[in-house]
Amino acid sequence: MKSFYKEKKFYIPAIIIALLVIIRAVLPQILLHEANKYLSEFSPTYYLHMEDLDISILRGAYRFEKVVGKLKGDEKTFLSIDSVDVSIAWRHIFRGKIVTDIETRNVYFLFLKDMTKLNPPKKEAKDVKDTLFPIKVETVDLKNARIVFEEVPSLSDDSRLKIEKINGRITNLTPDENNKISNFNLGASIQGSSELVFIGGLNLMKKPTLWDVDIEMKDFNLPSLNAVLKRNLPLTFTKGKMDLYSEVQNDSSGKIKGYIKPFLKDIDVVANKENFIGIKHFFIEIVTAFGNLILRDSKTHTVATYVDFTYDKKFEVNTGQGIENAIANGFKQKLKPGIEDKYKIKE
Repeated sequence: MKSFYKEKKFYIPAIIIALLVIIRAVLPQILLHEANKYLSEFSPTYYLHMEDLDISILRGAYRFEKVVGKLKGDEKTFLSIDSVDVSIAWRHIFRGKIVTDIETRNVYFLFLKDMTKLNPPKKEAKDVKDTLFPIKVETVDLKNARIVFEEVPSLSDDSRLKIEKINGRITNLTPDENNKISNFNLGASIQGSSELVFIGGLNLMKKPTLWDVDIEMKDFNLPSLNAVLKRNLPLTFTKGKMDLYSEVQNDSSGKIKGYIKPFLKDIDVVANKENFIGIKHFFIEIVTAFGNLILRDSKTHTVATYVDFTYDKKFEVNTGQGIENAIANGFKQKLKPGIEDKYKIKE
């Protein structure tokens, strides 16, 4: 009889371990099949597909691998992600909060010319979020993300505007009365020639969400934009770099306000043998070159200005202010580089 109980004490743990091993082996494939079925049907315009789903029971985590998003119809890939890791934020367990941390690696997103294709209804978007991330998210880490702006579909990535090497973190996505503001800090490279930094905050407890962001860009190589500028203005730079500082904020009514403060250094617009594309191109080049001559600081060879803007159903820029500040920078009071600290999110 004692031998039976001894064997029973051995068998029960062994059976439990065996069941856990079986569940660990079978469950990911079942969940992967169901998730891909849902992601292929939730939207009439696009679908998502993941190649693999892995579960770590001991760590309290799961991982999506090789996630791809494509448009239905032409099968254009607008999204690819190497991995999305979702794990329990153990540091919050003893505070009585069960939340998760998300880490994404190698995200590629194609910003389509017609982004309405990727603008699902709020309920549709919420259903996807609740399905893939059923537990509230506390922190999101981005590792090596990349955004390419489509603009002209026939052009290759090399000719498009792109923001690469995006790394950063968003924290406190489950705010409370004692800590209302969620913060984000992102760094990136734009056109492979300049560092770009975004620092800001979100008040997710307000409806609509209140936010503000400071933007800083240093030593942007202006000729790297020529392929984009020629198709839109058209306009080209033969040399020159730009530093840019900006603050943007919204309010409870949804209105957006902010400013941009660009510093263009050692710029040259008209080459000696420029190939003008029509009369519009000619006049834009000449007017810009004339502006260079009268606004350029003779010592530092910079053109700088400060311009306020607003967006409330339509975009409005204080053009007169921009011209006045550019002339003042060239002849009178020099503008100082840096963020003005004009806007700050309110709790």
